[in-house]
Amino acid sequence: MKVYKKYSFKTWNEWQQIVDRSAKNFSKKYSVYPMLLVANKHTLSQLDFIVQIRPDIDIYLRDKNTGEEFLAQKKSDEGIGNYANEDIGFNLSFCYALGLKDREFLLAYTDEEDGDNDDDDDNYTPVLPDIVSATL
Repeated sequence: MKVYKKYSFKTWNEWQQIVDRSAKNFSKKYSVYPMLLVANKHTLSQLDFIVQIRPDIDIYLRDKNTGEEFLAQKKSDEGIGNYANEDIGFNLSFCYALGLKDREFLLAYTDEEDGDNDDDDDNYTPVLPDIVSATL
């Protein structure tokens, strides 16, 4: 099964809420949560940018014994590559595709494998829906 649905970002600052709402909508329609967020390179770079500049993305905790604050979540130098919402129960890998407009993104789910027929589940590679032709 391969399913996908197109959404768009209205604002960059609320990208997490938009993705969460979109994932819930996707699940309601297809009875499964998406596993991929697909967008063009510019849209993904904007998400990466907003994650890197927003100070509230860093989470500081206070040690109960010493009262000392420490950084619980560090920013990635590699850029954003996935997003998970444990409260809702989904984890998205990010990938890019040509043919999508700025601010557009697709949420996609596929249970089809890459056809390598090995028994190593750690190397599972989903077959991406034919998104480029579907969005043109």
